[in-house]
Amino acid sequence: MRRVKPFRHWTEDQPQAENSVVLRRQSIVYRVARLDGEPRLDDRNNGMKKDHSGIDGSTLCPHGVAVIFLWALVTAVALPVFFAAGPSRAFAGPVVVDKVAASIQGIGIITSLQLVRYTAVDTVSRNGYDRAALGSSMGNYQHMRASLDRLIDRMLILNDARLLSIQSPKQSAVHALVVQFGKRFSSTTEYDDFMRRYAITPAYIHTFMSEQLVVRRYTEDEIKMLVKVSDVDVRDYYENNKREFNGQGTGEAYRRIRKTLEKKEYDKQLSSWIKTLSLHREIIIMY
Repeated sequence: MRRVKPFRHWTEDQPQAENSVVLRRQSIVYRVARLDGEPRLDDRNNGMKKDHSGIDGSTLCPHGVAVIFLWALVTAVALPVFFAAGPSRAFAGPVVVDKVAASIQGIGIITSLQLVRYTAVDTVSRNGYDRAALGSSMGNYQHMRASLDRLIDRMLILNDARLLSIQSPKQSAVHALVVQFGKRFSSTTEYDDFMRRYAITPAYIHTFMSEQLVVRRYTEDEIKMLVKVSDVDVRDYYENNKREFNGQGTGEAYRRIRKTLEKKEYDKQLSSWIKTLSLHREIIIMY
C-alpha cells in the first residue's frame, strides 16, 4: 500500500561519529548508519533506533555520581565559552541534512539525495547523457516521481532477492556494465562533471550496476515462466490490428506480434508481482 504524506526532513544536531550520524526528526533522535557517505537506516532491530540519552536516577552507582559531578564541572567551564560565541551560534538550531522522499516498512527510507543519485544514473543508463536534457528532467516533478516509484520497486525486489539468498553477480559482468555506462559520455571531463554535479562516486556506480544485474536476473527468473502467448493470441491480435501491418500476412508479422504480446504480458505480470512484494508493507511517499 502506497500513501502520500507531506515532506519531512532529517536534521543533524550532534557531531558526526565515524560510522554514524545522529539525526533528529520531529524532536526524536534517531541513529542512522552511514554507507558510502549517505545516511541509511540501521535496521539491525528492523527499524530506526531511538537514542535515549537521559539518565535514570534509579540506576545510579558511585561511579555514576562521579560521572555526573565531572559532567557538571565541565559544563560550568564550557558554558561561558559556548555563549561567548554569540546568541546566533548558541541558538542556531539543527541543520537540515536531507529530506525523506519515501519510507518502506521493514526495509528503510529513501532520502532526497538517494533519489537524485538513482535518477541521474538511471536516466543516463536509459537515454544516454545530455547535460541540458538531464538537468531539465531532474527538475521535472513527474519525472522524479516516476523515478521514485521505480526505485521503490527496485528496493522491494532486492529485498526479496536477499531474503532468498540470490547469488551476487560476477564482478566481470558488473565491470562490463560500469564500462558501458562510462561510454555514455563523450569525454572524461563530461563524465567527471556529471559525477560532481550529482554527488556520485565510482563506488555508487559499481553498486548500482551490481544491483541492476540482480534485479534483472531475479525478475526474469520469476516472470518469464508466467508469460504465455499462444498462436491463437497472435492470430487474434493480427485480425484486430490489420492496418498496423500494411498488408503483411500473418506469417510475416508473427514474430513482431509475439514480441509485442510477450512484452505486454511481461509488464502485466511484473506489476502484479511487485504488488505482491509490497502487499504487507506500508509505503509512505513524502515527495
